[in-house]
Amino acid sequence: MGQSMKVNLTYSDKIRETHGLLRVVKPAPLVAQTALVPTVLPKFNLPVVQGLAPEFSLISLIDRYLFSLNGEEPQFNVKVRLGGPRSQGVFHPSEICKEDACHRAMAYELIFAPASKTIDARLRRIFDNGHFTHARIQHVVTEAVKTVGGLFKDEIRLPINPERVAGTTDGGMIVNQWPYLLEIKSMNKKNFVALGKAPWEEHYDQLNIYMRLSRVKAAIILIECKDNQDQREFFVRYDEKRWMRIENVTKTVLGYVMADQLPERISAENGCQGKDCKFYEICKGSQQNSWRPNFNLLEMTK
Repeated sequence: MGQSMKVNLTYSDKIRETHGLLRVVKPAPLVAQTALVPTVLPKFNLPVVQGLAPEFSLISLIDRYLFSLNGEEPQFNVKVRLGGPRSQGVFHPSEICKEDACHRAMAYELIFAPASKTIDARLRRIFDNGHFTHARIQHVVTEAVKTVGGLFKDEIRLPINPERVAGTTDGGMIVNQWPYLLEIKSMNKKNFVALGKAPWEEHYDQLNIYMRLSRVKAAIILIECKDNQDQREFFVRYDEKRWMRIENVTKTVLGYVMADQLPERISAENGCQGKDCKFYEICKGSQQNSWRPNFNLLEMTK
């Protein structure tokens, strides 16, 4: 791998002391074009380099860009995707990574079980605030990586793998010809301050799934504090052991479904969301005795 070099960033001393200088790594020799970038980052069409992608500070890039806007009127003309019903027939990375994830709910997703589409006003505000936060950060990252000749694409839909896992990552970028994925999270100040030297396990697991699906082996988790917009970042690499643990969960749930069975219901102590679960009515509510699962729907989607 080529030797690293430092680039002097002309932003405030406070930012420099907090985040240090951005390390720009001279790329390794280029290799033949592979399917990786055109498939996962379809608009980039750039060569891929060999070796281990180097770490870099995305927050330093962001702060440098934002500092450069002094004296200018910021432009923020972006489309905010407010989202819609999730696709069914697949495992969703954000769900299967939770420590107390409900296997029965996962099975319902796989067989296209009827889900409640009602979202109360408070929950709608929470979702919308999250979408706007993502759009703002994605816009800034797009502009920030341009300052070092990089490219960023948001909301990359990843293909379904044999275990029927599919999802959309918050973004992918190419910096110094190296590909990286990006996952954006926000949390309250209490949780933000309590972060140690590593991200939450479920956040790492979720991004690890995206790395598995995309074959991009390096990524950044960018976390913003909802109370004051402080940010932290964690550079992570693909971990095969993490994937194997998640794969065991998918195989367990698929085993039930392929045997025309549903996993057992769980209690509130073990993570049941009760009436907040979109499958509550068919699981424990008014339709639990009248609704019958159609396990053939999973086979029809293969």
